[in-house]
Amino acid sequence: MEIYNYVNAFNSLVFSADGSKVYNPTNIDVFAHLDGYWQPDVGKNITIPAGTTVNLYE
Repeated sequence: MEIYNYVNAFNSLVFSADGSKVYNPTNIDVFAHLDGYWQPDVGKNITIPAGTTVNLYE
């Protein structure tokens, strides 16, 4: 059930139109790896805390 909830949280992420920000509307922290396609920091791991918006360019 934990994996199911995490996958649903990941799929619920809301990205801005230009892809620079991501909002996590769930109550579960989500982890992601930026591959450098949109983000200049290739290989950067980020945490998107529950209920917050994260600027991917910081």
